[in-house]
Amino acid sequence: MTTADTDGGSRAHVISCLVALVPGLDAAGARRVLAAARADRGRALREVDALLKEHPGALVTTPAAYPLALVRLAHALIEAGYQTVAAPACAGCGKITIDLRRKTASGRVCGACAARGSTGTCARCGRASRINARRPEGGICSACYDKDEQVVTECSGCGRRRRAAARMPDGSARCQFCATRPARTCSACGQQRTVAGSTDVGPICASCYQAPQRPCGRCGRTHTIARRATASAPDLRYGCYQGASAVCSVCGETRPCQRISSGSPICRTCRARPPRPCFRCGRARPVQAEWPAGAGLRRLLRARPPSSRKMHRLQRGAAADRQR
Repeated sequence: MTTADTDGGSRAHVISCLVALVPGLDAAGARRVLAAARADRGRALREVDALLKEHPGALVTTPAAYPLALVRLAHALIEAGYQTVAAPACAGCGKITIDLRRKTASGRVCGACAARGSTGTCARCGRASRINARRPEGGICSACYDKDEQVVTECSGCGRRRRAAARMPDGSARCQFCATRPARTCSACGQQRTVAGSTDVGPICASCYQAPQRPCGRCGRTHTIARRATASAPDLRYGCYQGASAVCSVCGETRPCQRISSGSPICRTCRARPPRPCFRCGRARPVQAEWPAGAGLRRLLRARPPSSRKMHRLQRGAAADRQR
């Protein structure tokens, strides 16, 4: 039996199954849908035929294992208006998409879930991270991918060589800092504004956006999270998160530091504070805190804080000094 004879028998069986399974679909419509899904011949047709023989209701209840041709066929039927068909969903996040090319032990997953599961050692920086792309020397992480010469290009806005986030009408590239986000209708206020985030009800602008709050893993209070949880650390709110730790370039101690990316991290104790006039003693020294009346020194802040009436007098005195 030739391949053409095999495809002919498989095609006839698949068309009869589609006509019987999908209400309102005739044989001519089934042929058009198969052609649109690229499942009307060859391996894709034979895979759909074998699946429908084993699972006749595969287009209504998705089986555990199914070929990629079934995904294309289900989406083609839905686009043609046959809404009784159930499109397969990602086994990782549950998203319904036609991009389910990666097979895993739990089922087919979308590109984002496949990328999250693709971890390894970066061939350039040596860190264990998610592999974002493949190069002749091996897989590279997202940080190295953003600096890869095959990816970066000159931004027409700032002139720096960065990864292109958008293309202008003339074909020039814009980085993520120079690219203008498209305006969309905010689901909260209904105005046409730049989108700051997407929610279950739709896009939301920066004025209406509120960062989600979760319990802090250190104090237990529900606040906006500054540092997301990792495998070795919990969620931390802004009051509990002290910053990334590094070896201070001044004292040599491992503490929460600033300017880590510059190669010269410095902790809060060693960080230079510019001298400013203290609102209580008047001397120009490094300040420790800002009060409504002005800046205060560490030594004076250790004393008992002023009462509300005294604070009001200090504020009036500071305002009078500024007017002189």
